[in-house]
Amino acid sequence: MSYVPARLTAVLVVLACPFVPEARTWEAVRALSSAAHPPAAAFAGALDLSLGGPRREGEVMIRDPWIGEGRARADPADIRRALLVYAVACLLLAGFVTTAAVLPRYI
Repeated sequence: MSYVPARLTAVLVVLACPFVPEARTWEAVRALSSAAHPPAAAFAGALDLSLGGPRREGEVMIRDPWIGEGRARADPADIRRALLVYAVACLLLAGFVTTAAVLPRYI
C-alpha cells in the first residue's frame, strides 16, 4: 500500500531541494537509485548524511545497511535543513493538489 506514496514523497523531496540552501539535489536523486526506502534516501542525499545502518536497540543489534553516502552524525543545522526541505515539499504538494482541484474547472 505504501509503494506509490513513498515514491511520490521522494519525488517531492527531490523537487524541494533547489529551494533550500545547501540541499543537494543530485545527491538526493542518486541516493534514490540504491535504497529500499525512497523518502529516507532522498533526505539522506539532500542533506549529505548516512541514515540507518547498524545500531543497537536495547539488547538487540540491528544490522541494517546505510542509506546515503554522507556523514553518519546529524547536527542541528542538518535538522533545520531537513525541516526546511520538508516544509517546501509540503508546500509543493499543496500547490499540486490545489492545481489538480482547480484546473478541471477551467478545462
